[in-house]
Amino acid sequence: MFMSSEHTNTKRSSNYDLLRIIAMVFVVYIHSQSAIHPFQQGFLTVVGIAVPVFLMISGAFILSNETTLSNLKGYYIKRFKSIVFPFLIFTVAYIISSACCSLYYQECSTFGEAINYEFNYIYLHGKTTTGGQLWFMYIIIPFYIVAPLIILFRKKCKIGYMILTPILLVLSVLNYHLGFVAFPWYLNFISYLPVIMFGDVLKNFVKAFKYDWIIYLILYLIVVSLQIYLKQSIVFGGNRNEFAITLFNEGSRTFGLRDPNTLEVMNITCGSLVFLIFKKIKINIDLSYLASLSYYIYLIHCFFNGFTEIVFNSILKISTETGIFIILAGTLNLIISFFLAIPVMFVFTKKMAENKHEKNSKILQLTFRVEAQIGNDAICDKPTHSDKTIVKYNK
Repeated sequence: MFMSSEHTNTKRSSNYDLLRIIAMVFVVYIHSQSAIHPFQQGFLTVVGIAVPVFLMISGAFILSNETTLSNLKGYYIKRFKSIVFPFLIFTVAYIISSACCSLYYQECSTFGEAINYEFNYIYLHGKTTTGGQLWFMYIIIPFYIVAPLIILFRKKCKIGYMILTPILLVLSVLNYHLGFVAFPWYLNFISYLPVIMFGDVLKNFVKAFKYDWIIYLILYLIVVSLQIYLKQSIVFGGNRNEFAITLFNEGSRTFGLRDPNTLEVMNITCGSLVFLIFKKIKINIDLSYLASLSYYIYLIHCFFNGFTEIVFNSILKISTETGIFIILAGTLNLIISFFLAIPVMFVFTKKMAENKHEKNSKILQLTFRVEAQIGNDAICDKPTHSDKTIVKYNK
């Protein structure tokens, strides 16, 4: 989902930075829904590609970076500092927030009891009660852990990797819809690994041809229109087409009829087509800052889902069952989260930037000393007074 230095070439990666930004906006709107309404349900179908897109982008850049194998320590340290550490801090914040809400609504008698309840909830469900939308992190962090093994397999057997990835993706989608195997939350990332790997295959192994984006766009419009039609007919039209219902079911549950799920076959299809469309887009604007900011927007926005409902429903008396509610609530949440994410990202990245600057300074000093020594050896047997001064200064 969240990359940092893998995106280094602006011309090649700004298109995916833009896609990350759009997907992050979609995530905020997805989490702002509050009722099953024809417009909300159709809108959620369109923006439901957000999670598949995030997974595919992560796979496209992380799994193609074979230099990871030569510096595993640096890879894990970097992931911990940029991704895991902020997530842990926000998890603590959400636990405290949830405990305070439990006390306010008298669901728990003491703060310690409320905290204990939150930890038990995480143990059972892999998410906090308030920041439940952060479930994605329990997918992406295990992926970061096993990514070097996948990169090694990819490096040693590219053909096998290309063949195995779509097979695993099909099995994962079938398992989602038919419910063959139910993974506990701490192993649920296994179901999503094929989606991540598929992003790598689409970006780095699928050859592009002229005007292919037009074909992808037409296919996307067909699939998303069919998806909206089927869901609307089932939820609001009373259509009991069992095959259509199965398309949006998660095992025995009709979860997908309301919320688009990552592993829905039509949702993955739409996400893949959008990913391929953006593969052909060329952008010369550096969007890396906004793309990095999207991670902190994601971490922050869960705090304000209830707040936006209070503003528009309780105060302004706009019903949650109207189509406009998800637009208003999502937009307000996005604005608040955006402006709060700027100082939060600064706090988390400032120290990292200072450490990086200090490291670069040491490298420059070392280079300067080596160049000075080479110059001394070439000119004379003993360094001149100015050379001694330079070397002494750099030491």
